[in-house]
Amino acid sequence: MPSASVTRIGVTPPHRNDFGVIGSRLGFLLHLADVAHMRVIQDMLGEIGLTATRATALAYIRANPGCGQTELGRALEINRASTMEMVNALALVGAVERRSGRDKRSNALFVTAVGEALFNQFDEISIKVDEGITATLTSDEAQLLARLLCNIRGTAARHNSI
Repeated sequence: MPSASVTRIGVTPPHRNDFGVIGSRLGFLLHLADVAHMRVIQDMLGEIGLTATRATALAYIRANPGCGQTELGRALEINRASTMEMVNALALVGAVERRSGRDKRSNALFVTAVGEALFNQFDEISIKVDEGITATLTSDEAQLLARLLCNIRGTAARHNSI
């Protein structure tokens, strides 16, 4: 099946297209939307001393209390060294604590009261950014977009190479 592009489905990108045919491909448009979103959220998270990756890690640990670093790294799709560095940074600010894991070589990760407060700030920022980036969409369109993005992510996760 040929790849879907915005021009093939009859939509013209509202932004200037300096990338030729690539600029009308859905994957590229998803990338541009993600870059714009991350720029906004990164600026806002910087005000509370978090990066987007650390905030996402905090959210994962909060939703999965007792998870290990290996599990966290897999969920975030980052390597072991980056995972350890992130957990160290979160532990340094008191947001996360390590406790004994399933065996002597592993740690279980838990969000602390400081981490809970940081997560709540992140959650408020995330809601504000989502409201801002979807301001031109109706509620139905935003829900449809969320479903479609979940479908795309699920398809990509099932196919390591497309």
